[in-house]
Amino acid sequence: MNKLDIQTGDVFFTVGVKKEGTKFEYEFLSKEIRQFMIEYANKKGIAYDWIASHAATLMWINGILYIAESVANGFKIREFDKHYDLESDSYLIMREKGGYTDAEKIECVRFAMQLQSESVAYNYLNFVAFPLYIKLNINIFGLFGSAKKANYCYQSTRMIKEHLLPDIWKGNVDLTSFWDIYVPSLLDTVIDHREVVVQQTYKY
Repeated sequence: MNKLDIQTGDVFFTVGVKKEGTKFEYEFLSKEIRQFMIEYANKKGIAYDWIASHAATLMWINGILYIAESVANGFKIREFDKHYDLESDSYLIMREKGGYTDAEKIECVRFAMQLQSESVAYNYLNFVAFPLYIKLNINIFGLFGSAKKANYCYQSTRMIKEHLLPDIWKGNVDLTSFWDIYVPSLLDTVIDHREVVVQQTYKY
């Protein structure tokens, strides 16, 4: 895969982190998140053939590719090659139709750096909030403070998109599902390196 095909602002979708992820993170958390999204899709009547358990924003800084993402200790900008492998990981990279302008790319990096300075933790409460919403239609998203301070991956990815293109990416960022950022009508595929597997269903 040609890393140089990637541009600042591209979205990186994957089903897990093989390079550094623990068995718990890759085999359990990834499956749990996909299960929430399967249940969410069924609730909303959304057709699906693939679901990413993780999403992040790619960006170039001083000639080095970085990934801006929500991880265990908050939203972080990390050197891509130290955490992911374009040859072995299963992933999809997508871009805004027409791409971002140079000014928008600069703002993407600036806003990500701001978000990193404000974020202190991963929003693990979404592991409670999604089942409550799916099973009982109880919405507790947003009740525990600003998404800038504690966020999950879909959420932070959506926040960057809404900041750059607020007229296109509108909605409730507190309740952000996979389908609030995976929108093929708004995005073009840059690199498709997904495992061709049937999405499985797991129990909570």
